[in-house]
Amino acid sequence: MSEFKSFKQAVDAQLVLMSKDTLFTTDVSKDEIWDTYLSSFPEGTNPTFRERTEHDCTCCKQFSCT
Repeated sequence: MSEFKSFKQAVDAQLVLMSKDTLFTTDVSKDEIWDTYLSSFPEGTNPTFRERTEHDCTCCKQFSCT
């Protein structure tokens, strides 16, 4: 088994374990969390790719705001 596959399985198992209970709650909106995430990258570390910055994609947004 590849090292990455082992790592992925370990992360998945831990996430399932942690998700059994509420990890945390907040009254901050998803948009505010998303804006904070995007503004947290130091200058020059989130370059523009085509139209958006590298980390401003649907995949990243769904992961950080679910």
